[in-house]
Amino acid sequence: MKLKLLLFPAANILMGGFLLSVFFIAGQNVFQTFRVANIAALNYLQPQPTDYFLELYARQESPDKNKIHCYVDYYEHLLQVFPNLWDAYGILGYCFHYLNDDPQAIKFLKIAIQNYPDFFWNYYNLAAIYINESRYQEASDLLRKALGVPPMTNLKKMFTSPMVYLPLLVIDEEKSIVYTVGHIKQTYRSVFALAKILNQMGDSQEAREVMKKIKLELYAF
Repeated sequence: MKLKLLLFPAANILMGGFLLSVFFIAGQNVFQTFRVANIAALNYLQPQPTDYFLELYARQESPDKNKIHCYVDYYEHLLQVFPNLWDAYGILGYCFHYLNDDPQAIKFLKIAIQNYPDFFWNYYNLAAIYINESRYQEASDLLRKALGVPPMTNLKKMFTSPMVYLPLLVIDEEKSIVYTVGHIKQTYRSVFALAKILNQMGDSQEAREVMKKIKLELYAF
């Protein structure tokens, strides 16, 4: 009788351990299947052509909202699979701005800045929204931080971002490098001038009149 009493708890512990192992393995298999399915869906959702933004800037056209929606669907799905892919939040911020949803754009750009801080475009894009909303002090702080990011650091982040930026850039690598280097130089100069206006004039009426004449565009890169 004593032996049975001793064996029953041991058997229960062994059975419990066995069941936990089964559930753990099954859970891993389900998770792996779910992950593979999501990655397959990502391949299906990836917008074509992937260099749409590069062509858009080169031709100086207005963004096509239908194509922008395709990018939003793709990057939202990407973040469901890889939620810590912080550079994707910046692209989503850009996209939502051109879907006329600046509250969402601001939300995603803030997430990007908090978790992916050494990236010029996130600061610039959020500052551009704030300037367009006459939120000059907040914009001034962001422009100062944007200028604090070395251009080469920004370029390195773009060309070492395999899931977010590289697909947008490497259709024609030479063209991508020439465009991005020239564009970031030009934008740095513009940001320096904007920051100087805001710093020198402060929150004066004169500064507001100058800034109201400026309609800033956002850029994915």
